[in-house]
Amino acid sequence: MINRKDGVNLILILIFCLAPEALQIITQSDSTSWAFSATSVFIFFYMVRLNSTRQLLLKMLINPYVLFIVVTIFVHGIVAGIIASNLGRQFDITRFALSYILLFFLLVNSSYIISFIYSRNFEGVIYGANVTFAIAGIMGILGYTFLGAYEDRKPIMLFSEISHYASFIAPFYCFLMVYRGYRLMPKIIMSLIYVTTTLKYQSATLLFVIVTVLIISQARFRIVSLALASVAIFAMIIFWDIDISYYTSRMSIEISDESTNMSLLSGLEQALISLQDTYGTGYGFQQMGVNPPKGMAAVVGYLTAGDYVNRFDGSVAVAKMIVEFGLIGVMFMIAYVGILINSIYILSKYIRKTINIGAEIVFAHCCVFSFGVYYFVRGGGYFVPAFSFAIAAIAILYGKNVRPFISSRVGGHR
Repeated sequence: MINRKDGVNLILILIFCLAPEALQIITQSDSTSWAFSATSVFIFFYMVRLNSTRQLLLKMLINPYVLFIVVTIFVHGIVAGIIASNLGRQFDITRFALSYILLFFLLVNSSYIISFIYSRNFEGVIYGANVTFAIAGIMGILGYTFLGAYEDRKPIMLFSEISHYASFIAPFYCFLMVYRGYRLMPKIIMSLIYVTTTLKYQSATLLFVIVTVLIISQARFRIVSLALASVAIFAMIIFWDIDISYYTSRMSIEISDESTNMSLLSGLEQALISLQDTYGTGYGFQQMGVNPPKGMAAVVGYLTAGDYVNRFDGSVAVAKMIVEFGLIGVMFMIAYVGILINSIYILSKYIRKTINIGAEIVFAHCCVFSFGVYYFVRGGGYFVPAFSFAIAAIAILYGKNVRPFISSRVGGHR
């Protein structure tokens, strides 16, 4: 299914997905920014080496909507800085300015994802990526993590946390299950591998990904897939003596000493406090965590963990965005929910064969759908592949000039 050229594309997309996490782990750094930047530099030189991808990158950078967003972030930052000064809060101007470099890299990565989606036989490359992630799951099931220093975080393959693994596989797994061009058996096998992985690692995030993808994708085989998943879950609970109280504890939103719940509650609490303190303006781009968090959840988290858990990202992207952009962040959340609902509607029609759309559009909708995991369930900062996939998907689906430009001018593409 994958020839030599497709193999190169597979390696590139795996580098894009795995390299930032791998670099951070190898150096045991707490910051993802430099690892993101290093990978982005590699992607940048890959993009500029060809005239077609170079023009695509340029078109992304000078897009009026992109320029409007960049200017808005800058003006908003100035206003937020003035308000912070009046409130006696610190505004890290250096952090704010340097983040524009990361924002540039984010646009570079998004351009690469657009070119990847429109590359030849990208369906085969996505299939290969799913196989790679499934192999990682099998190795994790067998107890091979390669990251012993991160045992307390449930590492898997080159991911320091199983929740990171879940957010990475989400768009690929969604496309695997939705796309009509794949046979049923690989879908069942990989679903069982992912189900086994989530039970072995006890990951609520990965379980959420699996369940939501099965619900949305299996209009034709829903009974079969859900039955197999149910049998696998109950069998493993019985034979592996799995404690399901872990999953039931994730359903609780009470303040407790569980760090994951605490960090999530703290992030959501910081969002509300930010709206109140700044009159809906927010603290400014990349300013979350510059000042010590306030609120009950933050205090309890500090007392139990000895530090402010997920201080700079709020545990979920929606919290970070509202904390930093205030009502603008709320407006983005509302807009994304509308886009998400539309993508779910389109995917459901595609699965029921009431509409015919290209594989590229199917994958773009899968990216929009999967971004919800990072945005609402388990995520954080902006400078990660999840945001690149989401930006690329929205550009493809709603950018009037993106698809004609790619179809006619990117060499070797459809």
